[in-house]
Amino acid sequence: MVEHRNQVIPYMGNPEAPIVYIGQSPGEHEDKSGALWEGPAGEKLAEMLSGLDGVNIDSFFFLNAVACRPARFDDLKGRLENEAPTDVEIDTCKKWVHAAIRIVDPRCLILGGVSALKCVGVRSALGNVEGEMMDVKIRGVNREIVYAAMPVYHPSALARYADKPQLEYQTLGHMQAVIDRVKAYLRIARGGSPMALEER
Repeated sequence: MVEHRNQVIPYMGNPEAPIVYIGQSPGEHEDKSGALWEGPAGEKLAEMLSGLDGVNIDSFFFLNAVACRPARFDDLKGRLENEAPTDVEIDTCKKWVHAAIRIVDPRCLILGGVSALKCVGVRSALGNVEGEMMDVKIRGVNREIVYAAMPVYHPSALARYADKPQLEYQTLGHMQAVIDRVKAYLRIARGGSPMALEER
């Protein structure tokens, strides 16, 4: 992976955010600019966030399962093409991802795509767990830490399946459920009932 990168892409967002969104990997646009969520996938994510209720950009801390652009040279096109991270690449970057999550200590994770699932140890197919709130284990300093997490389709996948708008509609619903869960945590912190959280 590193032989084709221009740079390591840093994290983005509010380090005190209640939600951590884990994506896949930087692409060509991010590798050139040095910023996360550039290009078509970033545009799709911004569009999706604008459609959610009770949230703003400060509600999120963004990172990817791997921090460098995975790419291969396509002989037919004569250029580098983005590709999905390998399991080895995900495992190599996992300790930094887990450390970032541990420091931010969010109320919930959103797992955008298969690579994000693998990063937190979920080996199920995305289609089998998409939209199901689950507990995942993050490597702590002395022990594992359990976080609630919501697997969803990655924005780039939704852009590819523009002819299936129901997938984006479902994904927005799942992300809204995470936001509502965070609101429920805040109600509990103020002495409210946890039932609104448990009934979701």
